[in-house]
Amino acid sequence: MRRGPDTPAVDPPVDGASRGVSVPELSTDADVGSDWAAGLDIQARLARWAPAACVIAAVFAVIAVVSVVLVLRNPPENRFADLHVYWGTVKFWRSGRSPYQWAAPNGDPFTYPPFALVLFWPLAAIPEGVVQAFWMAATLLLIPALSAGLSARWPRPEAVFAPSTPWRARALAMLTRGRLTWVIACCLLLSSPLQSDLRFGQISLVVVSLTLADALGLVRGRARGCLIGLAAAIKLTPAVFIVWLLAVGRRREGLRALVTFGLAAAIGAVVLPTASRDYWTTYLFNADRIGDLAQPSNQSVRGMLLRLHITGGVLSVLWLGLAAAVVAVALRRAVRLTRAGRVTHAVVLVGCSTIAASPVSWTHHQVWTVVAGVLLLIERRQAQVLAGFLVLFVMIVSVGHAAGAVPIGGFLQGLAVDLRGLAAIGVVLVGFAAHSPWDLRGRGAAGPGVRWAGDGPESRRAGNGVAPVVLSDE
Repeated sequence: MRRGPDTPAVDPPVDGASRGVSVPELSTDADVGSDWAAGLDIQARLARWAPAACVIAAVFAVIAVVSVVLVLRNPPENRFADLHVYWGTVKFWRSGRSPYQWAAPNGDPFTYPPFALVLFWPLAAIPEGVVQAFWMAATLLLIPALSAGLSARWPRPEAVFAPSTPWRARALAMLTRGRLTWVIACCLLLSSPLQSDLRFGQISLVVVSLTLADALGLVRGRARGCLIGLAAAIKLTPAVFIVWLLAVGRRREGLRALVTFGLAAAIGAVVLPTASRDYWTTYLFNADRIGDLAQPSNQSVRGMLLRLHITGGVLSVLWLGLAAAVVAVALRRAVRLTRAGRVTHAVVLVGCSTIAASPVSWTHHQVWTVVAGVLLLIERRQAQVLAGFLVLFVMIVSVGHAAGAVPIGGFLQGLAVDLRGLAAIGVVLVGFAAHSPWDLRGRGAAGPGVRWAGDGPESRRAGNGVAPVVLSDE
């Protein structure tokens, strides 16, 4: 870079060669270090080193085609099993019988609140094969949409990495928003939770997308908070996000979420009065009707305790205590992350706590852990980056299934089976921050270039006492 007479001289950062590290030459410009230190946009300079977004999108398309083929190769009774539950329950209900008394041929009952059944009402008027094709296409389209929402809230590389690690910042700079969207989409689609979502025809990705879109401020105006309330009315675990909204000062959004949840429950009660009474008084507290909760695919705290052969009253006390502790730590740490301007990380951390605390967290429920692995890849510390790779590896490869074929001993085999649940708990306890979860004094500080949206005078004019904090990840 040529400096004019008014341009201050800036010393370049120490490069890898001066520390005895071999670094590939990315540019023939002798002043590339000065360009970096001066904050020059290096995306254009390094764009030729990164694959175009269309290439990564093509990779996603290949993975999608292979995934569809693998789903369709399964026997009819082993594909779209959960979607068949939705479709069959609606038809059973429309014939005048209680939806919670129906079970699929494999024994699976309908387990969602009555309002979810109201939303599924149109399915019974459509042939099941058409519903399956539509559901799979919608899921595949929703993955890049969710990824685009995450990349829109991705911090700038210079806000994440210190100048002493320019190679990592340059690598992130090569990922423009479009490229980043498709990289996240590929990671999601390769993961076991999304493969399970496709195979079973699950609604888990819809619930996560509603929650993320609302929590990250992708919803504008007075609709903020409504999607979280809607997600909680479909599947109860997103109700934890209402507590988070209230805790970080987004009180109007939290109240809207509560009102939306209440209205949805009221609609379910009006449309299905008897079924609503049965659900809220009986079925809600009978998780065992879903099946064997000790199965390895249930990665909740309750599932881990059941695999340790803990049952009865001891199980209930331990599960409720541990679940409450995990959620409490997650909310406290999420508040700190939010105040530090890391809203995306805070939302994903709360999401991971719902996986641990829920009585049932099948594989398709564990989307939050996959997103956490992606976010860990851009953390400041090398150990956290390594943790991100390990989390993604665990969420893509079924380590527990592979360990079952190797005689490695009971303890190690049990540990391998529980790796995905332990990964979610690990994110809650130590993910996204250099401090421990028990060091909760102080507010924390935003990194360079990151501003908390509640710190300016415009925040006091926003009406909530705090500006939409979701804009702080930009």
